[in-house]
Amino acid sequence: MLSRCRQPRYLAPMPSSPRLRARRPTRTGPPPATIRGAGATDVGHVRVVNQDAILVAPGLGLYAVLDGMGGGPAGDVAAQTAALVMAEYVRMQARSRRRWPRQVLDRAIRAASEMLFWEGHRDERLRGMGTTVVACLVLDPTRVVIAHVGDSRAYLLRDRKLAQLTRDHSLVQELVDRGKLSPRSARRSPKRHTITRSLGHRTVRPDVRERRLRAGDRLLLCSDGLHGYTPARLIRRALAGDGTAEQLAQAIVDLAMSRPAPDNVSAVVIAVEGGRTRAARSSRVLKRTARRQQRSSEVGGQ
Repeated sequence: MLSRCRQPRYLAPMPSSPRLRARRPTRTGPPPATIRGAGATDVGHVRVVNQDAILVAPGLGLYAVLDGMGGGPAGDVAAQTAALVMAEYVRMQARSRRRWPRQVLDRAIRAASEMLFWEGHRDERLRGMGTTVVACLVLDPTRVVIAHVGDSRAYLLRDRKLAQLTRDHSLVQELVDRGKLSPRSARRSPKRHTITRSLGHRTVRPDVRERRLRAGDRLLLCSDGLHGYTPARLIRRALAGDGTAEQLAQAIVDLAMSRPAPDNVSAVVIAVEGGRTRAARSSRVLKRTARRQQRSSEVGGQ
């Protein structure tokens, strides 16, 4: 346990002291940026069991959506188990989380996959279970590490524009990359849910990347029950709406439920709130530049 060091007490200078300097006026401005995250999930209109799992752990900066493979046994057990293993691994690596965040998130996913593999060997009823995952480790309001396996996705909403941050590990995505299938045909292909990577194997290779964040950004983690049946323009509109992270996550799930939703639907929203937005920063820079130009013109006139 770290010992608390008492700060020395100094006598305040007398008002008549010539060394007493006037305090600078406190700068007023927006509060520092903070992270708010929340999730929502629904079984959908067709399934009896919700095989999705969401992970919201603000204390660890860890958020995830996991989609237990519907065709495999015990998909719900796989998703829940993987979420618990990931959270425990990140908790154990609390000191390394900030220094090596990419490695910590990568190894957390690998540990979860190996756990599912051995659990499947111990229990015949769980043999072959698996799950997809998309997860992010938020280091501070300016940095996030994103990792995924399978076709669960991460999106970024910035300046009201929606960008997909992950690339599906699926059969149709590989065909698109090879030029054998158009993106439009891929969205309608009956094999669009056939994934090429998943947790549940002894070894797995997540795709991991680090991304810079800024005030006003909103991250969305979701299962294919959302992006597979809901157009991106509607997802963008819902994510850009007013409300807290919890309200936005629920609104996105409700959006999917308002349409034919044959699969489980899950969404986690992480919002960067407070701080200076890009527009505010640009306005401040313009004002500063204008003041400098005015001073330069005044000096030149003299």
